[in-house]
Amino acid sequence: MPHPRHLRVARIATLATLSMAILTTLVMPGAGLLRDGGTTGPALAAIGILAITAAQAGVLYAAVTPQVSSRALARLVTVFLLAAAASVPLVAPLAGTRWHTWAWVGGSVLATAPFLGGRWLRIGTGCAAVAVSVAVGWWQGAPLAYAVITLVTALCVVAVNGLHVWLWTLLLEAESGRTAQARLEAAEERLRLAREVYDLLGRDLSVIALKAELAERDPERAVQEAADLHRLATAALARRAAADPPA
Repeated sequence: MPHPRHLRVARIATLATLSMAILTTLVMPGAGLLRDGGTTGPALAAIGILAITAAQAGVLYAAVTPQVSSRALARLVTVFLLAAAASVPLVAPLAGTRWHTWAWVGGSVLATAPFLGGRWLRIGTGCAAVAVSVAVGWWQGAPLAYAVITLVTALCVVAVNGLHVWLWTLLLEAESGRTAQARLEAAEERLRLAREVYDLLGRDLSVIALKAELAERDPERAVQEAADLHRLATAALARRAAADPPA
């Protein structure tokens, strides 16, 4: 079974691998800044590239961090989708046909789609990324080049990251199973103790009933039997208190 320390090491390794996808989103579209000759356009494009990179980093970090709540992950996904949509007018014109800049962004969006939550959201985001890339490529006069770059980029990123993420998922499932097994063993131990206490209480109650009957029949032994009854009742209560689980 995986130890929590092993989980931390595996998570760090997974995050390091996912950082390659983030660098792809930053560096490859960023290369279009060097190929563009404008002044205002590159500034806006840089904002779009930084926004989609930061949003993607948030989604990937949350996807491999169990402590992040589903609500927080949903917010990060929303921010990522908004950044992806904003990157179209900001980044698509960058460098024109000299670099096909948004095709790289589309590839990153497509590669991030598997981490976005529900099945239809993943499928819809992936299809939208390809469709927008082809549309931008059509506008730039190179739809095939845009489609190829988007698909190949996504496949390369998924090929690099897929195995690590899959292994991380298996480790989380194994840790969850270990925790569930420990809880089951604790519950079984409590049930065993409860059965033992039940048997002892049944025996004590039988003795108490017998002594009460003797005290009723023989008044001369009533004091002694009452003392025995008190002792038995106190012992039974002590056993019951010892068997109770801690609060």
